[in-house]
Amino acid sequence: MLAVRKPGNKATNNKSAYFGQYRPYAGPDFWRWVEYALTAPLQIVIIASSFLLNDKSMLMVLGALQGALMLLGYAIELQISKVCKGKRKPKEAHRNRNNGLKLVYLLVSAWALHAVVWYVLVERFNRQKNNLQACGSTEKMPGIVDVIVFGEFLLFTLFGVVQSVHVAAVLSRKNNREYAMLPASMAAESRGEHTQWAAVSCAYGVLSVLAKTLLK
Repeated sequence: MLAVRKPGNKATNNKSAYFGQYRPYAGPDFWRWVEYALTAPLQIVIIASSFLLNDKSMLMVLGALQGALMLLGYAIELQISKVCKGKRKPKEAHRNRNNGLKLVYLLVSAWALHAVVWYVLVERFNRQKNNLQACGSTEKMPGIVDVIVFGEFLLFTLFGVVQSVHVAAVLSRKNNREYAMLPASMAAESRGEHTQWAAVSCAYGVLSVLAKTLLK
């Protein structure tokens, strides 16, 4: 007899995401963000190395900030999941409002970290270019370095844009009492939450592949 899998089990998604297929009904995918937290700092170091930023302390700080930013992305997805559940329970309006405020705070904090990391990278990159000109060197910064720095900046920023759109879509969704009596998985599917999680997951996957490919 075949076992029946409950569609609302988060642990099922977190376990299978590492070994198999992602399941949108389970919401946030922990292992995706762990992978990003390990690879994104390395990408930042490679980007900095492309224009000869060799300050080890600076590289460690930038890598740590980027890793923390990736884990903050997972915290945001957990909060998105809470807000989605709250929208299916209109009676808990005060709690839902608090969850929404927490979500906005986390998102603003993530954008602040992103701005710090890339301000330092772009500022150091421009300084290196200016130093070459000031020294009267006949050598110029290779054009491919501009492509790497600003291409990666665009791709990393689009990660934040995708998550911001997801947050805006969730916060703008109205409470609806007709879903309050349905099982959680059926209510989520009826409200289109599964489709949103799947679309966001797909967008992250494409951006991740493009960001890594650009550095090869």
